Amino acid sequence: MKALLSSLRQGVARVAEDLLPFYADSFLNWIFLGSACFLALGFYVFGLPTTAQRSPSGFFRFLLPKGIYLHPSAVLDYKFYLVNGLLLRFLRIGQLAAAIVAPLVVSGTVSRICELAFGENSRPATPGLAGQVCFSFVLFAAVDCAKFCSHLLFHHVAFLWEFHKVHHAAEVLTPITNARIHPAEYLVSLVLEVLAAGCVSGGFGYFYPKGIAELTILSFGFVQFFYYLYGNLRHSHIPLGFGRVVSRVLCSPAMHQVHHSAAPRHRDKNFSFAFSLWDALAGTLYVPARGESFPIGLPDEGDALFRSLGSLYLRPVRAAGRVLFPKGALGGGVG
Repeated sequence: MKALLSSLRQGVARVAEDLLPFYADSFLNWIFLGSACFLALGFYVFGLPTTAQRSPSGFFRFLLPKGIYLHPSAVLDYKFYLVNGLLLRFLRIGQLAAAIVAPLVVSGTVSRICELAFGENSRPATPGLAGQVCFSFVLFAAVDCAKFCSHLLFHHVAFLWEFHKVHHAAEVLTPITNARIHPAEYLVSLVLEVLAAGCVSGGFGYFYPKGIAELTILSFGFVQFFYYLYGNLRHSHIPLGFGRVVSRVLCSPAMHQVHHSAAPRHRDKNFSFAFSLWDALAGTLYVPARGESFPIGLPDEGDALFRSLGSLYLRPVRAAGRVLFPKGALGGGVG
């Protein structure tokens, strides 16, 4: 009986860690929620109009407005987050295989290509701190670029867009909206990110055949750690900006909020995650003016189609099927 209870307790703990990852390797780690609150406090004190009255209770209402966090769209996000956490747990074996085996295959292939192009490395180096810093930054930038490319594909390839609509159908933004990702989108994006990571590992592996490790802070990649410090504000009502100069390199929370805008002037803008440099190069950069307002969600009230848990999972599958196999495309359909 003790063994059974112990096994059950461990199983519940693992599921709880997936669904409530405040101490896990997640954007919802308490450190990053705390840093988001600290930045929100700075915005509350210095970013609001000077005529606005400030108080501790006023800050709490500003930080967690009921109209947003109890909005039906936000409540749906919470449900989707819990169900998705369980579904993705079942996909974890495949995810681990992709995250471990695929990079090794890609990395080995890239290293071999380097050997064919430049010859065998006769002076293999041992990575020092500078090499680790360089590797960590390039690895993060490559994965960030892969995320940008994946994001572009999900907006411009018709059947992929049907899955990405799930994310854009959110009518309000909270940190949980970050996890409003259809499992199909999650898997496709993972493939591109794994390929990018493998290419970087292979390139560095040519110079450091004995291996090189990413620098970490509390188990997070050190570049990722700093990105996560403000990352939770990307999906929020707090339009924290970085100024016009810095915004050409780093994507601020305000810039990502523009990406969720239903206003025509913001269509297909700001696909970047950490580095807005990708948008600057692609011509899709938009730095919002201070205080610029806009509605959130799909245009033409398309978000009304995604107001139940079932619709978030099933509607994209049916819609993508109609895009791939339009009526009559397989030799005539029912009239």
